[in-house]
Amino acid sequence: MLKAHANAGDVPGARALFEAMKTHSVTPNRQTFGKLMEAAAKAGDVRGAEAWFSGRSDTASIWRGRTSVPFAILLDACAKAGDLQRSELWLQKMCEAEVAPSVHCYSALISCCATIGSPPDAEYWFSRMLHGGVSPTVIAYNAVLDSFAQVGDERGAAKWQQRIHEAGLEPTECSYSSIITAAVRNRNQVAAVNALEEMLSKTLQPSLVCFNGVIHSCSKNEEAEKWLRKLRESNLQPDEVTFTSLIHSAKRSPKQAVRWLRSMISEGLKPSVECYTAVIDSCAGRGDLSQAAEWLKEMLETKIRADAKAYNSVINAAAKASQADEAIFWLEQMRSSSVLPTEVSYTAVVDSCVKEGKSSLASKYFQRMADEGWVTG
Repeated sequence: MLKAHANAGDVPGARALFEAMKTHSVTPNRQTFGKLMEAAAKAGDVRGAEAWFSGRSDTASIWRGRTSVPFAILLDACAKAGDLQRSELWLQKMCEAEVAPSVHCYSALISCCATIGSPPDAEYWFSRMLHGGVSPTVIAYNAVLDSFAQVGDERGAAKWQQRIHEAGLEPTECSYSSIITAAVRNRNQVAAVNALEEMLSKTLQPSLVCFNGVIHSCSKNEEAEKWLRKLRESNLQPDEVTFTSLIHSAKRSPKQAVRWLRSMISEGLKPSVECYTAVIDSCAGRGDLSQAAEWLKEMLETKIRADAKAYNSVINAAAKASQADEAIFWLEQMRSSSVLPTEVSYTAVVDSCVKEGKSSLASKYFQRMADEGWVTG
């Protein structure tokens, strides 16, 4: 049972089970404390993992036994949390205790460098690993590759994928996932698609993250939909990220954007503020005030707090349609929902009032705009 809590990163559950063991006079052993540390590590709770390590009844024997296992768990925790300073500290403590760092330890430290997006540190520790006589696995190579991907350095990522080949190893799903990440960060749809197609040709099973990255990179809805089909053919199910990307790919087609939002809801997924706002903006951008307003109403009815962008899309659409009263209605709704109107909100309302000859209302909202600091000079 403790193993299940550790695998899930369930720190409260692991602690509760530990307390129950004490209540029933079950003596914890090395494995018990190891699993408690693993639970904290999976949750990125560095201090928690350190507390279990320092509180172990067998700590002294571990240091004498020169095993790297507990240190590797601590380094995993640091990697999850992106705490490079403590990662380096624990590697230093290992060396001081004459415990030889394993490839797992170095890989975890390099992963920490990837988490914070620091390729120079990743390459430094990879070099230190080699100088220490430790043979890197593909996991270590992938960690360096990912450090470049996180900062959108496609050339650096490609260089480390090539080094995987030169080491006589084969790139894994994680390798390609990082290549796709780098491409997506640069809006390089061609590179993202090529990487995913190469994965499929090698019969590697792409993860949902890989498909989502490619779908996100697609500038046209037809292309995004093609990759959705391939996602399903790979026995994967789209998630909230998938549909958010599909909705964005259809921003020039309100009909398609609405279709994706409806599909998302029908599949039991909960649309985010971003999803609703993208649909509202798509409808408003095409001058469909009715649809934009309906989706904003539905958003509010589902207890999702609309942001200023969603309100402004509808307000702007109303202003362009010469419906000042509608623009004012949504501005007031915005205020009553404790969403602060912006300069865009007020400008649209004032302009629509002026165009419709509603001078008193234009003056009223211009004054409110000035009172809230949106008028300078």
